[in-house]
Amino acid sequence: MKLIAAIAALAAIALGLDNLRLRNQLTVATQASEAIARNSTPNPLIPSLASILQRPKSRLVALQNADASLSGTLLFTPGQWQEVVVAFGNLPPLPPDQVYRMWLEMANGEVLPCGEFQPDATGQVFLKLTPPKTPQKGVKATGIFVTIDARQAPLQPTANRLLSGTI
Repeated sequence: MKLIAAIAALAAIALGLDNLRLRNQLTVATQASEAIARNSTPNPLIPSLASILQRPKSRLVALQNADASLSGTLLFTPGQWQEVVVAFGNLPPLPPDQVYRMWLEMANGEVLPCGEFQPDATGQVFLKLTPPKTPQKGVKATGIFVTIDARQAPLQPTANRLLSGTI
């Protein structure tokens, strides 16, 4: 009887964690769609977004900080890192000499830059990043994270990860 109760408790925890992940993804997707709706001019990201969503292996990865006060989403197709779409909400504005940078962690320990960005006046980000370097063929991506760096800093990640997610 205790074994059944333990299994049920583990299943409830797993379902709760999955529910939290899905809620975060829904929040970011809602924020992105609201940002598009507020913009009266056609958004140039729509074709990129549609293209990625139509690929059968496309993935959506949730990113968040330790206390879940900041969140974001990365949309990509494994093996096709030339084009990724990111959406974030409630990012604090940065001084002019700083930028947000996104990084891709690889299974072999390599960390690749994906691009840098600034939020709009409302803290929203919805954009396409084109990473300057693609991962080595056959090496799996394991994680994604965002740092705050000096605009002039070399393309090397800092130890301070603002948001992160697992691929």
